[in-house]
Amino acid sequence: MGCGNGGKLAELVREGAVASAGVDIGGNFITAPPPGVELIRGDLSNPDSLPELRGRTFDRILFLQSFGYAKDPVHTLRAARAMLNQDGFILLTRTQPIRYALERAEQNGTTLGEEYFAKADYTYRTGWNEHIALTKRTYTMSDLLNVFSTAGMWIETAIEPQLAEEAARRYPHKRAWMNKYLGILIFKLRPLASH
Repeated sequence: MGCGNGGKLAELVREGAVASAGVDIGGNFITAPPPGVELIRGDLSNPDSLPELRGRTFDRILFLQSFGYAKDPVHTLRAARAMLNQDGFILLTRTQPIRYALERAEQNGTTLGEEYFAKADYTYRTGWNEHIALTKRTYTMSDLLNVFSTAGMWIETAIEPQLAEEAARRYPHKRAWMNKYLGILIFKLRPLASH
């Protein structure tokens, strides 16, 4: 969900994933996806409204840095949960919310606490294209956990990946950035039995 151009999904299929579908609102997909990759132009906010997904179930549903674009995160997660096979799970990544709070505090001359709990959207220039600005809704860890539980999901695993020592030595600027702003959170979510 939110697969961008589909390149990552194509890579996963080349490594063994089968019968995969990627959804992205942009529709600017790679030109020659490998067999087993279906790319669907649609909004991840309403996966239950996409005819190409109706009646289908999946072993895994991935939101790789895309979940923040859901208009109604609880609805989106519930709709995705309904598409899971019995033993399926959702893999969801989000930027560590402290990162945005720290960046806003530096930008606004405020404190980390003020910005962590601020409710205003946050707009910033991307590191990969200075002509593009992204706008994110701010959130706290408790906001995120409440979305998961309200949508009927529980966290099986949560990790905060760090650079491997060799990568940190090769890319000291990345180490410095992650030491200051932290990185992403990765959640493996499963449906609650009662939902």
